[in-house]
Amino acid sequence: MSANEVTTIDNQSWLFVHLYIVEAWKKVPLLLNLQKVIDGGTSNTMTSMIVESLTKFGGLTESDLAKKLVFLE
Repeated sequence: MSANEVTTIDNQSWLFVHLYIVEAWKKVPLLLNLQKVIDGGTSNTMTSMIVESLTKFGGLTESDLAKKLVFLE
């Protein structure tokens, strides 16, 4: 999983959350969520947006995340 915050030329911030799968020995990116950052780009805001993306669009429950999440930087 990868997440990036991007600031556009008109000072809007967006969070891209995408996953990678391996298909036929090739790394294929899948866009999971694209969301506008409204509350500022703090670490708490980014973490909650990533967790929300994984639960809402990734099909994971919070207990799944607690079991599978190794590191969130």
